[in-house]
Amino acid sequence: MAFLALFWIVIWIIWTWVLVLFSWNNNSSNEQTISPEQYLEVQNLINAQTWATINTVTWTKTLSWETK
Repeated sequence: MAFLALFWIVIWIIWTWVLVLFSWNNNSSNEQTISPEQYLEVQNLINAQTWATINTVTWTKTLSWETK
């Protein structure tokens, strides 16, 4: 039983590295470039976002010592 568990752990580790290696090869070829105009458009969109919709929550700690 322990041999079976060890076998599947080794298979799992090998399979993980296979996925990582193939994923790394695919991701390196998917680089995208944008023009300076597109970059400025994206930057303007980011700068146009407002932070007014974020509500702030304040936490207060109330201590009360009452003796009866």
